[in-house]
Amino acid sequence: TRHYHACLPHPEEPAWRESKEKSDGYVVRVRMIVSFERNGADLMDGALVKFQSALDFAGFAKESVVWDEDSGCLRFSGSDGVGVIESPEIGVGSGFDHLIVSWNASTPEGSCLTFHAQARIDGEWTGWYNMGIWNQGGWPQARTSVKGQGDAHGDVDCDTMKLKKLADAFRIKVEFASANGSYPCLRFLSVNVIDSSIESAQVPSVPEAWGRELDIPYLCQISEAGGRGWCSPTSVSMLLCFWARELDRPELKTTITPTAQAVHDVSWGGTGNWVFNTAYASEHPGIRAYVTRFMSVSQIERWIAKGLPVIVS
Repeated sequence: TRHYHACLPHPEEPAWRESKEKSDGYVVRVRMIVSFERNGADLMDGALVKFQSALDFAGFAKESVVWDEDSGCLRFSGSDGVGVIESPEIGVGSGFDHLIVSWNASTPEGSCLTFHAQARIDGEWTGWYNMGIWNQGGWPQARTSVKGQGDAHGDVDCDTMKLKKLADAFRIKVEFASANGSYPCLRFLSVNVIDSSIESAQVPSVPEAWGRELDIPYLCQISEAGGRGWCSPTSVSMLLCFWARELDRPELKTTITPTAQAVHDVSWGGTGNWVFNTAYASEHPGIRAYVTRFMSVSQIERWIAKGLPVIVS
């Protein structure tokens, strides 16, 4: 058995959690603790923490960034410079050694988002690992993962933080930058954590999914010049075409080559960075996309039973 790397593009959903604390009218940072049963194997989303509303982001420290209620996203609020948000300490009761950050954002030309994560191991915090620099225009900074971050605690393998020992908490930091005054907006942030030593879990099957076939449009990557290694953007293109038909939104329909160009990771040297693939899908308004990891095919069955296709790697 193995961990199933699942990419989940689908229409946006309502905010999942409504909780915050106030003191004398001021929002205070809240220490969140999450606990996952055997890597969240009993959950449809796996061991995933989501932030997608003003309430979800209330506990974050914010510098020159505010929640725009009309647009439903975090926006830069300064006159120039860089905006920053930083999560509170998020404890993971069962421990983890792998972490993946996903995001849904709009990045107009000249803007970019940079994502960082750190973990607490044996009571001490690691430094900030760079989890990726993202934009659609490739300017002022090419979208890229960052190599060469290995230290005594761990490293970042393309889109995944891999630690040498179990950690019991993490923090996330995001920087909003622009070279021309046009800043990005961030609608959604998620963090998947697992203990990679746990290889499988018993999850009840979902008979409703058995024999059900979702009508996904077929695309062939080897028909594209240079497309032999483009399995990720091909799969994302197929799902966007599926939702274009299901939602009657023809603007979502795409082909393989433009998708491959839009998700190319300069450092990785290819199109297999999954969080870049989900980030690209979510640049289309109304699409929610993120990466999680499953412990059982039965978790995939739950999505199929609801009529929601899943990309599995």
